[in-house]
Amino acid sequence: MFRNYLTVAVRNLVRHKVYSFINISGLAIGMACFFLILCFVRFESSYDRHHEDADRIYRVIRQVRHERGGGIEERVNTGAPLLPIIREELPGIEHAARLGQFGGLVRAGDKLFVEGRLFFADPEIFRIFTLLLVQGDPETALKEPLSIVLTPERARRYFGEENPLGKVLTYRKQDFKVTGILQEMPENSHFHADFLASFESLKAFFGSGFFADNWDTRIWTYVKLRKDHAPENMAYGLSVLADKYVEKSSSDWVGLALQPLMSIHLHREGSVEVEMGQSRNPASLYILSALGVVILLIACINFMSLTTARSATRAREVGVRKVIGGHRSQLIKQFLGESILLSCVALVFAFALMELLLPTFNGLVGKKLDFNYLDNPVLLLLMVGVAVVVGLIAGSYPAFFLSAFLPVQVLKGLVHRGSKGNWFRRVLVVFQFVLSVILIVSTIVLYQQHHFLTNKDLGFDKEHVISVPLSFLPNRARNYELFKHELLRNPRISGVTSSTNKPGVTDHNGIQIRASGSAEDRGIGIIYVDHDYLETLDIELAAGRDFSKDIASDTKHAILLNESAREFLGAEFGPGKLVELFWRMQDKIVPVYDGTIIGVVRDFNHHPLDIRPQPIVFAIAQADWNYRQALIRIGPQSIPETVHFIRAQWQRLFPDQPFRFSFLAQDIEQVYRPLRRWQTIFGYFALLAVFIACLGLFGLASFATEQRTKEIGIRKILGASVSGIVLLLSKEFTKLVLVSNLIAWPVAYYAMNRWLQDFAYRIPIGVGTFLLAGVLALIIALLTVSFQAVKAATANPVKALRYE
Repeated sequence: MFRNYLTVAVRNLVRHKVYSFINISGLAIGMACFFLILCFVRFESSYDRHHEDADRIYRVIRQVRHERGGGIEERVNTGAPLLPIIREELPGIEHAARLGQFGGLVRAGDKLFVEGRLFFADPEIFRIFTLLLVQGDPETALKEPLSIVLTPERARRYFGEENPLGKVLTYRKQDFKVTGILQEMPENSHFHADFLASFESLKAFFGSGFFADNWDTRIWTYVKLRKDHAPENMAYGLSVLADKYVEKSSSDWVGLALQPLMSIHLHREGSVEVEMGQSRNPASLYILSALGVVILLIACINFMSLTTARSATRAREVGVRKVIGGHRSQLIKQFLGESILLSCVALVFAFALMELLLPTFNGLVGKKLDFNYLDNPVLLLLMVGVAVVVGLIAGSYPAFFLSAFLPVQVLKGLVHRGSKGNWFRRVLVVFQFVLSVILIVSTIVLYQQHHFLTNKDLGFDKEHVISVPLSFLPNRARNYELFKHELLRNPRISGVTSSTNKPGVTDHNGIQIRASGSAEDRGIGIIYVDHDYLETLDIELAAGRDFSKDIASDTKHAILLNESAREFLGAEFGPGKLVELFWRMQDKIVPVYDGTIIGVVRDFNHHPLDIRPQPIVFAIAQADWNYRQALIRIGPQSIPETVHFIRAQWQRLFPDQPFRFSFLAQDIEQVYRPLRRWQTIFGYFALLAVFIACLGLFGLASFATEQRTKEIGIRKILGASVSGIVLLLSKEFTKLVLVSNLIAWPVAYYAMNRWLQDFAYRIPIGVGTFLLAGVLALIIALLTVSFQAVKAATANPVKALRYE
């Protein structure tokens, strides 16, 4: 019986080559897209699951309620003082360790590199995470101060093929002894360390006070709970510790909570602050998964539409089988089996397409995915299972539809060719194009939003500005002034300034402000700048004046506010107001500035455009750490020569410091790369979805013209024009596409309007977007149908009527 089913199925596939090709290619493309997305989603969901006891590992986070807006912000950095406190006062903790990221210049002999993934960790880090040492003992590798482990790649960078154990690496003028070689961390880790140094080493740089008082540095605290302790049982103890120890700083409430390790990578972007790696918004995975399902669904709809349309070609087969004793259940098995066979054939082609598309897909999502089918039998079985399910879904309606034919009606010729399922095919075509139009609208909105963000006036001139990081420069204040003096000798350089943040890219620091003599203070952001900051970046003043080098008091006793800060603090905080700036460290107040507001700066987007300008105070840089970025405005002519000049001056003045630079406009554009990536992903998948839908439409149009060949011949003999026949054959499909647009537009508007709510600055979704999507869908559909319509209309009518 099975052999008979298989023989009939293969014969049908071979006999109807065009329709088999359309079905197989549509299913293959749909499954390839679905599996690519499935593998990406599966990889993104696997972050940190490779650690033993990952379900018992948590990160301690701070919960902060801001004065402005009253919302809760989660900060994942807890500073150095928290660990000994929770070890002593919280039961249920099996292991605890701190992890701090600092980075900087690392030297071994004459080899010098800037390293960003240099972490300091407590020895118990090896008891919490599954971090393997290729060489060295994890029990002692980070026990002593000034000890360090590094990855094999970094060991080869600094020591070549020599054994690195016992060698010396110099960081911030301190010599670290290499005590181990750390195995490269998997890509699906929420942090990646090239170096791990002993946490006690930080005392050599910051002193003992760093471990007692500093709650706001880039230090993360991890704990592994005992098996008999649930995280819910820790909530009360953490709240007590928060009230007792954690600084209140610029917030009116601070709490502590536990964040599960496996949820660190997947959380809403911007929901936590001071994250060490790139997180992924879970909503993006849901959207991408839905996109894969939509494409697969469109491919299934193609199969169902074509099979029901061609039902009459197998009606006599059904009638004969039933007359000679065939049961309906047997016929259902026959047709479902054919569907599954076709789906499995499509799966083979899908594997080939996946390998072909994988490099492009990896470029789109920014990952290095690969398919090791033999090494991952679960994934392979999952793909085969999906193929079987797709076959069952795609063949379900045709199987039940065909098997329901009555043998008497079939053998008498009373079954009209494909008419019984006509309404169902119309519904399927409409549904296909509803999904396609939604994807087209989404792609257009993504493009428009990305274009809007990358071209919006930020309130400063980002063009032709070079950013040079100063973070690793010794004696920054003095050396910056020397560097600036040399650069301004070049006529192609019109301005040089410095700042603690990179405008439009990076965040600012926080500080407290109050009117002189007042006890009431407010939290506000602060950016330390040079005198030429506003002039170099072409930022406008709304009131008052700019900093002036000719007024000595401006250096230590003058500040600027932006318009948001003046609105936040009140209209009385205008030019001439005496204020005090300070940090609050638990019960201690550390004065920073006391001076006069000399001007109000027009709001500009010092943050990326996902939030509006925040209240900011600007002050002249004093300490070395205030100098983080040198911003250099150059002329539009001879840019390579100017960059070469800047590089030459740096290397002449600071021969031991590597020169790094970037263009500010490119840095800002980089911020919106994820949005551009989503735009590209949606564009490609929307194109594939429309292509699959058009494959089905092409098959249906081909079948429709085939069934009306004699009608077309008669019409031509009676004088019908080619255009009239093309219009006749295209009319029904045009109506279906128009109905699809009317259904898709409100759905697309709702979905994209919800998505745009996450942007502080967003485009309005106009009628033109939907009209453009509708016209595109209609043109594509008409081109697809017209090919078959024109072919039928220009055929010789004599051939169509020869046997009548």
